[in-house]
Amino acid sequence: ELYSVMVNRVDTSKLDWPDKPAINDWQD
Repeated sequence: ELYSVMVNRVDTSKLDWPDKPAINDWQD
């Protein structure tokens, strides 16, 4: 459950996050 929330927050911050590889690492 917490993971889902984290991914949701990351997905929302993706636009503000210049570190796209970090996003992929989260989803991985």
